[in-house]
Amino acid sequence: MLCPQCLTTSGLQPAISPDGVRTWTCPNPKCKKTNIPYRYTEDYASFPSVPVCIVGNTGHGKTAYLAGTFKQLDTISNFNRWPGFLTEALDDVQYLQMREKLSRYENGISEKMTDYYDMPDPVVIRCHAIPRVGGCQLIFLDNAGEAFDDTSVKTMKSGPYLANNSTVVWLASLTDGTEQGLPTPPQELIKTVVTYKTAIANLGASTKNQTVILTLTKGERLVSLKGFPASAKAILQDDLTDRAADPWAKLEIVHHDLRDWLLTTQYAGLINQFSVGFKQLRICVISAQGREFDESEQRSFEPKAILSPLFWLWRIERPGVWVEVGVKKEFFLSLSEALRIDWPAGAVVRIQEGVHHLGSAIELKKPITLRGDGDRTGTIIRGRGGEFVFGIGTAGTVHFENLSVERIADVGDVVRIMGGAFTATSVAFKLGITPADPENKYPIGNGLSAGKNTTVTLKACHFQGNGRAGLWGFGSAKLELTDCSIHANKHGMILTAACAATVLRTSFDSNRHHGIWIHDQCRLDMVEGRSNANKKEGLRAVGTARIALMGVACVGNLGRGVELRDNTEAKIDGGQFHGNRDGIALIGESRAEIVRIAAQGNVVSGVVSQENSGGKLANATLTGNAAYGLHLGGNSTLDAKACETRGNTLGGGLVEKTVHGRVSVVDCGQILDKRRNRFGF
Repeated sequence: MLCPQCLTTSGLQPAISPDGVRTWTCPNPKCKKTNIPYRYTEDYASFPSVPVCIVGNTGHGKTAYLAGTFKQLDTISNFNRWPGFLTEALDDVQYLQMREKLSRYENGISEKMTDYYDMPDPVVIRCHAIPRVGGCQLIFLDNAGEAFDDTSVKTMKSGPYLANNSTVVWLASLTDGTEQGLPTPPQELIKTVVTYKTAIANLGASTKNQTVILTLTKGERLVSLKGFPASAKAILQDDLTDRAADPWAKLEIVHHDLRDWLLTTQYAGLINQFSVGFKQLRICVISAQGREFDESEQRSFEPKAILSPLFWLWRIERPGVWVEVGVKKEFFLSLSEALRIDWPAGAVVRIQEGVHHLGSAIELKKPITLRGDGDRTGTIIRGRGGEFVFGIGTAGTVHFENLSVERIADVGDVVRIMGGAFTATSVAFKLGITPADPENKYPIGNGLSAGKNTTVTLKACHFQGNGRAGLWGFGSAKLELTDCSIHANKHGMILTAACAATVLRTSFDSNRHHGIWIHDQCRLDMVEGRSNANKKEGLRAVGTARIALMGVACVGNLGRGVELRDNTEAKIDGGQFHGNRDGIALIGESRAEIVRIAAQGNVVSGVVSQENSGGKLANATLTGNAAYGLHLGGNSTLDAKACETRGNTLGGGLVEKTVHGRVSVVDCGQILDKRRNRFGF
């Protein structure tokens, strides 16, 4: 969250003004801005800040540009040119400032130049429902032109605002203020650029990190100049308010045409200064008044193309979104705006690298693809509101690819599958905030929840930090995971209510409770995966769950590597079960066939069978455990054959008196070898 004065991201602190009004204060010791409007932080994700940092020489139209912009936004709202569009000043003082400028502008009164010694505070204007953009908060600061006359303390007054800004709206008039409209000497404009770069360097920043939107003002005087581009003349007749049009397509053409034209004029050196000294350059043209100023003519000004700098700001400050339907392509600067449209089934939403904010939950009710331009670490979607970030319910398939979806609210799932099929490749499902007490107060929610006969197929996906489970399947959902990682959640994966999961080469590590928790009537088939370093069991199965593990590792869990309870049934072929409380434990009525495993170095025993559990154990290596290699108790009926049980502290095995099963001494070979265990059997 940016401070509107210094543009740093340190958290704003609540305060009370001397007249009892709730405000915010910037904690940055170099800023300490007070009286920040209290509503500034309200629903900030839906209204991110867009600083409008205005730079330029004295008398080049900066203040008139502001008044013309306010007028254009006011007109759009009053005449509903953009349905739902609204502008709000966030407090009474700022509202009065804006209305005063509009009153003078509407009466055809030219704005006075800003006095450096009376530099106003930033004005914050909240905008709703901008087509293709959504909401934002525009932060305007009208720097006096004198601030750029030299590199002294003058520039320091607005220094943090300038130095911390990533984009600068640079207003330049190519004609002077005389009636004849004589050309502005290029040296005058270049001097300001050099002064600005030096001042920013003195503030410890660099213009190499800033984009310049070079805005040619007083466009009404430029149209008659030799070679002035036709595209620029056309846009000066356009108010850029057609919500169905793509304004950036027009502005891109105007930028290239103006650049080519200026390079043929005496201002080529100015263009080179910007091109070399800054991150990138965009050029546009505006007319804040729409006509020449005449004191005797008291009629309202009519701004032309006045929104051009704002459209460039929105484009530069926000990553883009393209929706492709067949050969048709639509461009947006808001993922929320793009997904609110009822696109035909099969649409592809291509999402540019960067952070995309969703202010409210998004429901996808038709087959659609969301695809990031880069990898999953570069394209980030952050959502706050509702029970989920994305809710999916469709008769077809929704596909995500190369994305990170993060929940930044205390309650709710990242993605909730309510119907149909969902597939994802290289997608992260994460909690995007840091809890104050990560041990006890994690927000509640799942990375992905799937139920109601849904089908989920995940490849190379990542689940992290979720407050309930990384992945929760229920209601006969069918899950298929390949090469995924699920770690640092409360539970790695929970399966309930007849859910089935097939898991290949997937890890469930460092979760705060169980790596995998399987409930009644669920089935798990897992091959070559692992569930390590969890704070409870690596895998826990209860009820009538059915599991099959092949080549799976459960290592270093504080609970048991695998715990089978109630009436669960399991087939375990191969795998390592080391460094847990017990490697594998059978309890209740559970049954298991366990072959070719290694259970070594566990805190208690390698394999435990208690109560009425049983099954078969063969060709197992049960060595180096702190208690027993094999521990049979209760009414266990486990049949153990061909097992190696060396180096266990208390003994190769323990068979309690109540056990009715059998241990084949001949086949187990060294199980009674006192020389290789501290005690025998």
